[in-house]
Amino acid sequence: MVDAVMHRLVPTQGVEQGTEPLLCAAADPAATNGGYYGPRWGLVGPTKSVRLPRPGRDTAAAARWWTEAERLTEVSVAKLETR
Repeated sequence: MVDAVMHRLVPTQGVEQGTEPLLCAAADPAATNGGYYGPRWGLVGPTKSVRLPRPGRDTAAAARWWTEAERLTEVSVAKLETR
């Protein structure tokens, strides 16, 4: 019952439309380097170029995530550039 109520209150979309932004960024020849793509109406809708959300613009958090990704994968961009 809670799921049914939440489904009415929270906008949702199918898997196909939900994956559109990722596919657009990865495969659309018109996609721009560093661009961010998402639903036209915030949470749902057709894909378009949108402004990166505020948490995504936090450079300190980005640096922490990057450092952690390098630690977990044991791959460093600096190491790759010296090859």
